[in-house]
Amino acid sequence: MKPKTLLITTLNLATNPRLLKELRLLLENGHEVTVILFRMGNWSDKPDDELRASFKTVRFIQLSALRSPFWPWLLSSLLEKFYRWFPLAWLNTSMLSIAAGKRSFLLVKAVKQLGESFDWVIAHNPAAFFPAYMAAQRKGASLGIDVEDYHPGETNNPTLKAILMHLMQRILPKATYCSFASPLIKQYTEKGLPVINRPHHKVVNNVFSQHEFPLPPAEADLKRKLQFVWFSQFIDYGRGLEQLFPLFDELKDSIEITFIGSVREQFLQKELVQRTYITCLPSTSQWELHQQLCSYDVGMALEDRNTDANRNVCLTNKIWAYFQAGLYILATATDAQQEFLEQFPLHGELISFDPTTGHNSITDLLNRKEEILLNKVNRYQNARPVCWETESAVLLSEWNTIRKQ
Repeated sequence: MKPKTLLITTLNLATNPRLLKELRLLLENGHEVTVILFRMGNWSDKPDDELRASFKTVRFIQLSALRSPFWPWLLSSLLEKFYRWFPLAWLNTSMLSIAAGKRSFLLVKAVKQLGESFDWVIAHNPAAFFPAYMAAQRKGASLGIDVEDYHPGETNNPTLKAILMHLMQRILPKATYCSFASPLIKQYTEKGLPVINRPHHKVVNNVFSQHEFPLPPAEADLKRKLQFVWFSQFIDYGRGLEQLFPLFDELKDSIEITFIGSVREQFLQKELVQRTYITCLPSTSQWELHQQLCSYDVGMALEDRNTDANRNVCLTNKIWAYFQAGLYILATATDAQQEFLEQFPLHGELISFDPTTGHNSITDLLNRKEEILLNKVNRYQNARPVCWETESAVLLSEWNTIRKQ
């Protein structure tokens, strides 16, 4: 008999790559899967429709994150605002969950309408934690919680920060296991939790399938300019890019930069149009992006540790994709990225936003262009064992161990 698993998220497949990888893993290992997710009403709807259509055996329960239907949206919005105004001590866990995110209210309603039982319920994103806990309690299922960011550190709002911390303190200790997207996310989150159940707290890094990254060409064109790349859902101010433009301007005859993503019009007109050494490409699928990355030389992982606490401790999809593609990584000095490059010193170096230090780093990089290009295949081969095929064994071990108990 197939094990039955319920996945719950406040996003959708297109905007929640960790859940998408987990869904595929569950199916590959014989699980019957139901997913509760949302229609977002933005760019992600079309790719999400395509992704859902590719999973013929999965039952999807799609809720609306939009104002239609109106009354559920209005009630959930009012409750979120109302509970955020309450003193924390007055909030039970259900109220706390809605205060963390109004979609929790809609998820709880959906969970109550489920008729079948499950072996596992797995939650992604804070507002899904309590609905998943409630579903596990009602269905007699084991509970998995995925912590893909240091959620209290994602906001500078002290009220919301406290709400998220209290919610995690109440739910995470009740989970059968918790997975964390980086070692430092795990470390920071555990500071606010009781010690119980720590053996089932596991790091599951944001790596991808090794099959998504083609082997780079064995021969490198040493005469061409050094190719830099940076990608994101949106290309705009506040991502660290504009701080490095003066450095790149000085060296524009020796470099070419490609941005992949949706460019904000103001940023395009004020920063990019006049910089002819920069090329912008539209967003593409994860598979196409990873296939494309091997044509570049240097991947930029620009995270500002001062933006919020989460930026300082997360390891993004970017840095792992650059790593697996064999690119040389130019990373800003967050605690997580510094720890990453200490673990993999051949794969990149830190760069500072300071003009003098940054200029010296990029100049040195250009002086070592031949070395960087010729070592691309070595970096690629060195990264091969660090992939979803090996990382996912952490989850499989948890699922299989619990099932045998």
